[in-house]
Amino acid sequence: MMAALSASAAAVSRFPQVCELLDAISDGNSTVVEALRIAFGLYLKRPHDFGTEGRFENLEGVSDAQVALWSHAFALSTEAVLIARLGDLVWERRFQPRPDRAARHAIAAYLELADRWDGLEGMLCAARASELARALRDRDLTTDAYALAGRQFNRTIDDISRPGVSMGYLRLLVHAPSEFRPADLSQRIVRAKATLGATTYLYEAVLDLERLLAAGDPARLRALQVEHAQRLAEDADGTGLASLLHLQRASVVAEHLPEIRGPLLQRIRAIDLATVGFKEIRALQPVDEMAVRRTQEAFLAAPTWWEAIGRLLQRASPSGDDAANRGLARDLLGRSLLGNIATQLSVDPETNQARPVESEQQRFDQQLGEIERCAVQLDATFLVEPVLQYLPVRFTIEPAELRSALLAKNANAAASNLVADSLLHWWEGAPPMAVAMMLIPAIESLARSCVESDGGVVLDIATAEQRGGFRPLGDLIQAMQGRVDESWRRFLVCALVGEHGINLRNRLCHGLLLDASHADVAVLALVAMFLAVASPVAMQDSSDAKEAGGERNPDKH
Repeated sequence: MMAALSASAAAVSRFPQVCELLDAISDGNSTVVEALRIAFGLYLKRPHDFGTEGRFENLEGVSDAQVALWSHAFALSTEAVLIARLGDLVWERRFQPRPDRAARHAIAAYLELADRWDGLEGMLCAARASELARALRDRDLTTDAYALAGRQFNRTIDDISRPGVSMGYLRLLVHAPSEFRPADLSQRIVRAKATLGATTYLYEAVLDLERLLAAGDPARLRALQVEHAQRLAEDADGTGLASLLHLQRASVVAEHLPEIRGPLLQRIRAIDLATVGFKEIRALQPVDEMAVRRTQEAFLAAPTWWEAIGRLLQRASPSGDDAANRGLARDLLGRSLLGNIATQLSVDPETNQARPVESEQQRFDQQLGEIERCAVQLDATFLVEPVLQYLPVRFTIEPAELRSALLAKNANAAASNLVADSLLHWWEGAPPMAVAMMLIPAIESLARSCVESDGGVVLDIATAEQRGGFRPLGDLIQAMQGRVDESWRRFLVCALVGEHGINLRNRLCHGLLLDASHADVAVLALVAMFLAVASPVAMQDSSDAKEAGGERNPDKH
């Protein structure tokens, strides 16, 4: 409140006669002074488009006694600043008698100030005058307000150092009721575009006004859409990140213009991200190799190979505790000043697409995904891959026993056998890519079994309009919410389908990842075994685990 009053006092001090009037009216009466301070401290919340009337915030909380003092001061005022503000407030409170007369005097004062001031203050005074005139339904005053806005646009349009002023007047004219718009409004639009259009965001601001005027004219709207896409494509003729962003935005604008959008998407695909100017940020963290080895040995020291796998599945989720990750994501976002005031972009290096990350939910999802992805990658590199790769060295694993162990907790024999075959081929030296492509279909089949066995639905109904069929993997994982541990479910999201995760299923099946690593195979194998047993906690007491061929091979170490 003190900041608002100080700002008001600073504005009023520009006019010595106002200060003299305040002294004369108050005559040492602190109550009057406080009432006037409140009047100039109220914030007028203005509409963005000037098409609706602004409102004074918290005006309803002002007492009638203070409004009476405003009315008295208004009646004594001769300075336009006081007449405009006090008459406006008396009208807004509909203070009797004749609040409409106060409004008319306020309009005249606002127009005087708009003609006197040449910046944003003057433009906002003209806008407020037009709002009050429309509220009174006074055609003469409304005409005067929009005529002044037209004159001020002509006077300010060539001042490109302050585009907000002329654009404000133009916006005011465009949003005027049709009978009050100037006949040459389209020419003013053309002039604004020619004068300010060199800057993309100003060009787009003018174009938005053109679209408003073209409402109801599909042909004109399409022509403006073509013009917009072509302009952004021209802006993308340079290099660097700006070029990529202009192409991306142009392709969005041309969504329903295939003759334009196709070439734009081809240009995006042809961009070499190495030329965009991205800088890699690395944070080197020393690794205690002995500590890593001790952690691995805690799993490999199990009495049987199946119990070693069980320990991998019974521990905390590889992506981390879900509640802790969410808390960390909120904390990191809260401490990221730049992230909260600037629009971020998520660039997919496989498609060259740059996606704006604008809403709070989008920022949170991105941050949470990055936390989970880093956790899964570290877990795979330092624990899961080494442990799984070393199992056949430490233990003798019979194929039949591996298949039997995987089948102990689910009835999907085909998928379980495919998981077993994948692991056996991997341990025999098969290429990681081949093993990964064996695991993917097994994982989808096991996911359906996991949901269906717990009463979930895995089919979409077939109709004349929809083909139906099995639900996609992302929907199946979503359906597991409440059925499996949430932290492990988030691991499935990150590993298989998460936009900000490793996303192995989508990247592999869509041909975006053509060279899977051993760490990728380890992640997929862990996912497959988790789905095969469905309830990792139950594995510890499983008789199948105890009977599985888990004898340590004395010839291997």
